[in-house]
Amino acid sequence: MRIDRLYPAVAVLTLFLLFFRLGSLPLLNPDEGRNAGIALEMSQSGEWLVPTYLGAAYLDKPAVFFDSVAASFLVFGPTEWAARLPTTLAALGVLALIFWFASREYDRDVGVIAVLITVTMPLFFVLARTVIFDMPLTLFTTAAIMFNYRAFESRRTTRRWAVAAGLCAGCATLIKGPVGFIIPGLVALIHAVLGRQWKMLWRNLFPVALPAFLILVIPWFVALSLRRPDFPHYGLVVESFQRFTSTGFRREGPWFYYGPVLLGVCFGWSLLFPGGAYLVFRRVRHLNGADRYLLVWTLVVVGFFSLSKSKLPGYALPALPALGLMSARLMWAGIRNPRGGAARVLWASTGMLTLGAVALVAWTFLDAHAPGSLNRIGSLTHGSDYVKIRALFPHFLRFSVGVFLAGLMVFISGNLRTVWLPFLAAGLMLPTIPPSGLVSLAEKASSRALARSIRTGGGNIDVVLLHSFSNGLGFYLGRTPLLVTVDGAETSSIYIPYSLANGSPRPESLIPPRAFGDWLSRQYRPLFLAADAEHSATLDSLAAARGLRVVPLASGWEGFRLTPTHGIKPCVESAVR
Repeated sequence: MRIDRLYPAVAVLTLFLLFFRLGSLPLLNPDEGRNAGIALEMSQSGEWLVPTYLGAAYLDKPAVFFDSVAASFLVFGPTEWAARLPTTLAALGVLALIFWFASREYDRDVGVIAVLITVTMPLFFVLARTVIFDMPLTLFTTAAIMFNYRAFESRRTTRRWAVAAGLCAGCATLIKGPVGFIIPGLVALIHAVLGRQWKMLWRNLFPVALPAFLILVIPWFVALSLRRPDFPHYGLVVESFQRFTSTGFRREGPWFYYGPVLLGVCFGWSLLFPGGAYLVFRRVRHLNGADRYLLVWTLVVVGFFSLSKSKLPGYALPALPALGLMSARLMWAGIRNPRGGAARVLWASTGMLTLGAVALVAWTFLDAHAPGSLNRIGSLTHGSDYVKIRALFPHFLRFSVGVFLAGLMVFISGNLRTVWLPFLAAGLMLPTIPPSGLVSLAEKASSRALARSIRTGGGNIDVVLLHSFSNGLGFYLGRTPLLVTVDGAETSSIYIPYSLANGSPRPESLIPPRAFGDWLSRQYRPLFLAADAEHSATLDSLAAARGLRVVPLASGWEGFRLTPTHGIKPCVESAVR
């Protein structure tokens, strides 16, 4: 099969995977709900420099990503689709860069295969449709890394590429902080050291890329520091240095954390990695410049985040473009030379994938037709997560059969030109899960149902939350809720408690517990008070003091409607301390 005939099909499949039913699922907490809520506040207030959450400055991340989501709300309205659109467009940009780089350094066919591989990697697909910083960060770090390579290799337009790399590193920094320039900078530095290109580094990149970066970042940093004098210490020390070196963020993991993570988040395609790594290190001296650069790129991302004390699977996303390109190179080399080492890796990987499909078919069959037979494996089948995904087993079974049949076809035909089919079938297993199977799971991790139940119980009135918070609630209510809190830690923000502890003015939406009784006695409009199960006793005492009844809400929350006709009693103040 000629690869060039697949160009239109790959383009259609890519757009389908990225945009189809983009708004079908509710925003998930904490990240999507929080980010969309911040963007909604910014779009309503017209504040574009300092992000706010519940009226308090939120400097955990720069404003640029929030600005893009807020702009999408202003154009398309505050919907799930509009919230996810900037991230999805960033993913499309990453795929365009992958195709561009492969077309220049290798072949357009390699570019098409790389796009197909990358877009069907589970981590890439999920984060391409999530309101989170990682995909826009990956877009600009990918651009900076690729443009740096062109600056090294180009003879006539070196400075132009260096300027573009510096500007893209600046954009990445404005999205997620110092990591935006550290990753491209380390890749360029290590590549220069290994390639003995010090002159290029000192004569072109530093004098050109660095000023371009500073021209973009310094005005933002100065303007924000003037508005929030505590930002330099927080942004550079607390949010960046301490996050990298401290385990206090509850995201720690072993040094080898990203090894198994990459195998899982690139499921299907990751079976190419062990054999591909063997070939690379066996022939490392014979790799061309682009191959070595991709290898450095991957190792820098994995190594940098492995050293960090704060680890999350999404941090590996900037390595996926390089992995997609290297996997495409391996696949294309095996297709073109059926007797070479790359072909042997493809045969072995296809065999493992086919056997894995058989194992998954057997697992799902036993789970459905012989309940209890898998209990001998241990506690795996008793976990709550396992119970939740059991409803998706029929879907996994169908695709596992498809993967097995596609792999069997490759072995029977003996033709590696169709070797991508079983890997593609495995890659499509997650994107093609029916929405009906996901909505019920997503609702439990979202604030949408809670917002609906609050509207049912209280109408369109102000909502007061007692020491409890659900991150997407403000987005789904369409307005900022009020929070009775000591330091705002319920928002999951690090900066809000930090700023309040350092004397920043407390916004009206964050009500101190000791002042709540007095505040409540001065209200002349209806309110709806709500709390989660952990703080239901406080809510019950408030309702009992006024002779009111607490009603159950979604997600284990409770609440009641409060009108000015109900007097305040002294016991209310002590109840919320």
